[in-house]
Amino acid sequence: MKKIFTLISMAFVAMSVNAQTEKYLAIDDEGNLAPEFVNATQDESGNMIVTITGEHMTFKGVSSAIPTEIEAAEDNLSWTHETWPAENWGKAEWKQFNKNQKVWHWKDGVKTGNAEDQIVDFQFRAIWGTGNPVTGFVSEPVNTDGNFAGKYRPKYDGFYFDPATSTAAPARGEFFEFKSDVDGMLKIGFGIANGTNRYVYIVEKETVKTFGPADFKVEGYVQGCDNIDGTPMWIPSIKVNDDLTIGDIEFNQSYKDDMLTLVNQVSKVKFAWAVFDVKANVTYMIFTPTSQIAFRDYTFEPNATVANYTPSEVGPTAPGTPGESSGIKELKAIKNSNSTIYNLAGQKVNKAYKGIAVQNGKKFVLQ
Repeated sequence: MKKIFTLISMAFVAMSVNAQTEKYLAIDDEGNLAPEFVNATQDESGNMIVTITGEHMTFKGVSSAIPTEIEAAEDNLSWTHETWPAENWGKAEWKQFNKNQKVWHWKDGVKTGNAEDQIVDFQFRAIWGTGNPVTGFVSEPVNTDGNFAGKYRPKYDGFYFDPATSTAAPARGEFFEFKSDVDGMLKIGFGIANGTNRYVYIVEKETVKTFGPADFKVEGYVQGCDNIDGTPMWIPSIKVNDDLTIGDIEFNQSYKDDMLTLVNQVSKVKFAWAVFDVKANVTYMIFTPTSQIAFRDYTFEPNATVANYTPSEVGPTAPGTPGESSGIKELKAIKNSNSTIYNLAGQKVNKAYKGIAVQNGKKFVLQ
């Protein structure tokens, strides 16, 4: 009876721990933006800011107005919201990600061109804002057929974020920030447009430290990578390159007409989730330096670590996010095994430990 009571008690503790997992969905599967984005207003600095405060995690999305072409300026003049009046700035906004937002295939593998023959396997609804993330703007002359057109436009060159040289994180444009009061593991659903220069940066804002390829994992879909039956291919481990582009230029596990073909993942649209560890009271930013980044959702698990995270081997086949990364699927006493055992804080323990433990990426109860 005592053993049964202990197991029931530990199951209650397990549910309590799992209940601490925080989730936020910015847009539903019908394409409706969360109220926070719909009701966001532009502040005096021209930023459209959304802030969400959970039990542990504070999330902020920033979308900034962009300066417009103006007359009466000079070359290489610094543009700030304080320097130029409101009429010289565009509108900051949040809008639906509209670049290949559906992961789909043709009915029976037959390409007809008819929309009704498209089968949507996964609907990655996401949002993005206005402006590439930059630390500032300078003006440059507008030339038409090599001649000065009498006006100036904003120039980003030299103000894009560069991990090797930048001493400050982006201050304008579109980016997302995350800050927790406890250590844990964060999973962010994001989308990036096609193009070979679509880097994904995860940056510690205070120290301006950029995560390297070994610091985070990526899983999800790459547009154009299909299974032999024509369905989109779920990739549990999308490569993070040294230059922080996402995808493998030599990836070749895609099928067209039953033939294995080469797909340049780097240049394709991505629908993916980045998973990484966060420390308490540190602000983390995610953005692409030369484009907007689409955002769908985040999941934060206190006291979890990416070292114990196991990506799903099978992706979703209906609207929604991938399978839960740490929900306790089964509670049982551990049997013989030589693998390292961790507690929920990521510390190594032995079999004398009592409580919820993690081994081989799975949670169980030691009693």
